[in-house]
Amino acid sequence: MRSCCLIFALALLAGQARGQAAKPAPRCTGWIQVETPGVEGASVILDGKQVPETTPATIKDVPCGRHAIRVEKRLYKRARQRVRVKLGEVSTVRIRLVEDFGFLTVRSVPPEAVIKLDGQVAGKSPLEGLVVPAGRHVLAAELPHHSPARERIRIRPGQRKDLTLRPRLNVALLDVTTRPAGAEVLLDGKKLGPGPIEKTRIAAGRHSLRVELGDHDPIERRFRIRRGQALSFDLVPEPLFGRLELHSEPEPHCPVLLDGDPLGPAPLVLERVPVGEHELRVECPRFAVFQRRVRIQAGKSVRVAAKLTPRTARLSVWTEPPDCFVWVDGWDLGPAPVSVEMEPGRYELRAGACERQGEELGFAATRIRLEPGKHLEMDVEVPRKPGRLLIKTEPPGARVLVDGRKRGKAPVDLELPAGAHAIEARQGKKSLLGRIELRSGQVSKVGLDLDRPGRSVFIEPTEPEIASLLEPGEKLRGSDQDRLDGNGAVTDVSARAAAPMSTRRVFAWISASAAGASAAAAVGCLVAGAVTESDANEAYSEYLQNQTTENRLRYEDLDRKSSDLYLAGWIMVGAAAGVGALSVYLFLSEPEPEVDLSGPAEGPRAAPLPGGGWIGYQGRF
Repeated sequence: MRSCCLIFALALLAGQARGQAAKPAPRCTGWIQVETPGVEGASVILDGKQVPETTPATIKDVPCGRHAIRVEKRLYKRARQRVRVKLGEVSTVRIRLVEDFGFLTVRSVPPEAVIKLDGQVAGKSPLEGLVVPAGRHVLAAELPHHSPARERIRIRPGQRKDLTLRPRLNVALLDVTTRPAGAEVLLDGKKLGPGPIEKTRIAAGRHSLRVELGDHDPIERRFRIRRGQALSFDLVPEPLFGRLELHSEPEPHCPVLLDGDPLGPAPLVLERVPVGEHELRVECPRFAVFQRRVRIQAGKSVRVAAKLTPRTARLSVWTEPPDCFVWVDGWDLGPAPVSVEMEPGRYELRAGACERQGEELGFAATRIRLEPGKHLEMDVEVPRKPGRLLIKTEPPGARVLVDGRKRGKAPVDLELPAGAHAIEARQGKKSLLGRIELRSGQVSKVGLDLDRPGRSVFIEPTEPEIASLLEPGEKLRGSDQDRLDGNGAVTDVSARAAAPMSTRRVFAWISASAAGASAAAAVGCLVAGAVTESDANEAYSEYLQNQTTENRLRYEDLDRKSSDLYLAGWIMVGAAAGVGALSVYLFLSEPEPEVDLSGPAEGPRAAPLPGGGWIGYQGRF
């Protein structure tokens, strides 16, 4: 039992000894108390690391051994000291800080100058007892309209210095005139008031002047003015709107629209039109809409003359004889002379229903074209009423030509103008040529016998009932022959065969037609060139008034077209002269055709027919 107790006690003692051997040895630390007599709030740096506390400061748990203590405070010189820390002890360190500043008193003439020390504002003069760190500094005094007064100074610790700075007056005079008056004037961003500004005192040096006015572009000027100098500015802000003047011709009071907004009737003057492009329209009854894009520039005036193109045309008609009735597309205009206003376009014009010396006249018909704004004047000669011509041949089926034009194969029934006409019948190698006088409104019948020309009769009745058309093989009865011979209405016809068609004559007619066409084309080109030249002159006038690229291109295009038309016209004149000379030569050099008409000569007559021609003095066939 004793043995067990002894063993247990020994084991317990061994365990305690083992536990004491495993526990670490205690750390060696102490405290440091830092004091700066007469000065508080100094920063403490222990071994190069700043301590959170300021003097007086207590630093705990400082490892034992030697340490470096540094103390710093603004306006004092740095101080260092070494200290030894022992286990569990408080080491007190007293460090005396030496002043490192002086005192400065600053005055300025004139007073109230802003005092700056090393560029930092220290206050307004006078300043007394200004604490300044020892060392070199730059002191400045600034006052409006004065040049800054600067001085370099050196302050020793504990020194008291008294200085007086004298800023030099640095004033110039500024005059600003604005047009229009009332524009806001700003100098260096500060408002001076509405213009004009007179004899305003400003500091010499560099400045920025700005003028602002509503609806105008602001104007900004940078300038430099010397002391005692006087500067004047006359500034005219450029308006952000322009001026528009408009009048219309030939109708002066037409409604005007700008960008679709009605502005009232022309003429008008718009003083405040926004800068930029606008669409101008002038709408007037009986005239085409005038539309143009105008460009408004700031501060400039644009004048527009709206030349309106009428949507109607005027037609004036005179007739010969006068007082004949006039119709246009069946619309009765009444007796001539007439003058009406109509819509442009193509129409058919007829004139007639009148008499000349008791003889009832026929009708004249023509197609006309009315152009907008143009006045078409026409003189219409109303022809005599046409006569009716019945032609029959023996043998039947011969080709019939009247005035050189083919009229078909006999028998034919023709309506021709009253007067003399040349008649020809052809069948194989046989032909018969003659003349007949048609009376207005009456019927003439002709019977032609190609085998026996002497038996052919041309009947010109005074009364329609005595005119009879010969049937094939039928001969005139004695009574009829006597009646017709008695009034001279029947004429015997005999003639040799007409001359054959001449090749030279065909080319002569072709040349004459080509010359006529060339002459017409020349006249058209020259007239068009003159019209285009007039338009080019108008475009040049518009370009001088409004020198824009669009107006210049329009003028150049019209001028080029005018030159081309003139050139083409003169070329066609030369062509017409050459071809016309050729046609004259062909006509004159053609040999005379062999056409011989029998019978006594009773009067002059001419028959220029496609197969030949002759001139003589003849009264009957």
